[in-house]
Amino acid sequence: MNATDIQPVFSVNMLDRMDVLRPDILDNRHPDTDKYLLLSKGNVLLNSNKQCFMSAAELPQTLLMDALCVFLGGVDGIHYFALSLSPELAEQYEAIPLRAFVTAESVPNEQFGLLAEANSVVSWHHSHAYCSRCGTKSVPAYGGWRRDCPSCGAQHFPRTDPVVIMLVTHGDQCLLGRSYNFPEKRYSCLAGFMEPGETFEQAARRELWEESGVKGGAVHFVLNQPWPFPSNLMIGVHVEAQTTDLTIDLKELQDAMWVSKNEIKAALLGDQTLPFIVAPKEAIARNLLEYWVS
Repeated sequence: MNATDIQPVFSVNMLDRMDVLRPDILDNRHPDTDKYLLLSKGNVLLNSNKQCFMSAAELPQTLLMDALCVFLGGVDGIHYFALSLSPELAEQYEAIPLRAFVTAESVPNEQFGLLAEANSVVSWHHSHAYCSRCGTKSVPAYGGWRRDCPSCGAQHFPRTDPVVIMLVTHGDQCLLGRSYNFPEKRYSCLAGFMEPGETFEQAARRELWEESGVKGGAVHFVLNQPWPFPSNLMIGVHVEAQTTDLTIDLKELQDAMWVSKNEIKAALLGDQTLPFIVAPKEAIARNLLEYWVS
C-alpha cells in the first residue's frame, strides 16, 4: 500500500472554499439553496429527521441573523455555512459529539473534511474572542474567516497547530506509547506539537527523544490529517530509530513498548489476546500502522 492510497478521516473536503465570496457572502445568502451545519460546544446538532445539514426554511430567522456564522464554501451550486449555537439554543436539537458522529459514519466520507473545517473555525472564534494586541473584544468578519478589532484595527485569522505523529521503527519492530487518558490497553504512535523554528523532521526527533529516550535517524513524510479537536494538523512521519533502549518520560507517557510487525497486523485485524489495542479508524495513527504493514 502506498501512502497515496490512504485517505485519513477529515482529509477529504468536497467544498470549494470560495475565498472570493467571503467579503460579503453573509449579506448575500440564498435561502432557497443554502445549507447550514449547526454546532454547539463541539457537538453536531441533528434535527428531528436525524439530519445535520438544514435549509434556511428549517431554522428560526433570529438564529440565522444572530448566531455566529461561518461560510464554509460551496459545491454544485449550494453554499454551506456553519452556525454556532449556545447550549440553551441547542437544546431543541439532538447533540452528538463530533468524534462519535464521525465514528458512526453518519455522513459520507467526503463530508468529514467539511465537519473538520467547521468545528476548527468555530472553536477558534470562541477561544480568540479578544484582540491579542489591545484586549478589546473583536468582531467576526470576512465570512467568518477573520476577526477585526474595532479599537486598534488589528486583524486576526484562524490558527492551526501542527503536530508530528511518528511511526517509529527499528527493523521489524515498532514503538508504541500509552497516554494516561487512553482507554484500557490502547497504545498508539508517539506524537507532539511542533515548536517555533523547527522543521517537522527536527520536531519528530526531538519529541521521540524527549518522550522515550530513543534516538531518531532518517525521517520521511508519509501523510497528514486535519484534526479538529480543536484545530490541529497531524503530520504523519516515519522515523527510523537508531537506538531501542527506552527511558520513558512519565509526565508524558504512562508506558511505551516495542512490538513486532506481526503483532501490529494482528491488532489491526482486531486480535483481543494481545497486550494492546491500536488507535481507531478515524485516527491517523492507525493509518500509519496500516501503511507500515502493507
